[in-house]
Amino acid sequence: MPNVDDGAKSYEEALEMLKMELAGGVKRVVLTPHVQNRVQKVSSHELERLFNDFKAYVSKHLPEMKLYLGAEVKYDEFKDTDYDRYTIKGTNYLLIEFSQTKEENIVDVLYNLISKGYQPILAHVERYTYLSVDQVKRIKSDGSWIQVNSGAVLGKDGFKYKHLAMKYIKLGLIDFIASDAHDIIKRTPSLQQAIKKVSKKFKMREIEIWVNTWL
Repeated sequence: MPNVDDGAKSYEEALEMLKMELAGGVKRVVLTPHVQNRVQKVSSHELERLFNDFKAYVSKHLPEMKLYLGAEVKYDEFKDTDYDRYTIKGTNYLLIEFSQTKEENIVDVLYNLISKGYQPILAHVERYTYLSVDQVKRIKSDGSWIQVNSGAVLGKDGFKYKHLAMKYIKLGLIDFIASDAHDIIKRTPSLQQAIKKVSKKFKMREIEIWVNTWL
């Protein structure tokens, strides 16, 4: 979503990104602006209005593409976050990320979210190098879904992240590969390339969204 964080800087750039997605066979995109993150540029209260404005623009210029509003929520242990506001609309799915440098109790946080009725999706698990394989297995067995970035699968984010991403995929711990696209130059949509790379090892989970109730 343009002009809300460190992603697209304009409607035009965001539209070009969506055209790249469409060229790769993607016709439905969940927009996940950063929330509770230092790169956030607008109030989270403004996200739905900004999304609706952008969706109208896309409907005019790229009617084949369907958009959904979610968020990528940064966990904050000192804040009583209203996670209901940030689920993928029409679902209980919650994309959540954690610190990559400060070791956080990811296992317990995700378990607590499940106990409250959410379906957590752990964003870019390969970046939490302090997690052990056993902890990732526990996260999976507790019921959270786990995601890696396409850039990591393709080696664009460095060897360390590629190694972890492919390791977790081979262990059958990954539910989603996400583009995590931010622009049209460095962090471009690359979902289709990543899926082709792991197609023999990976069965992707499909997200069911109650499209007719809110699109």
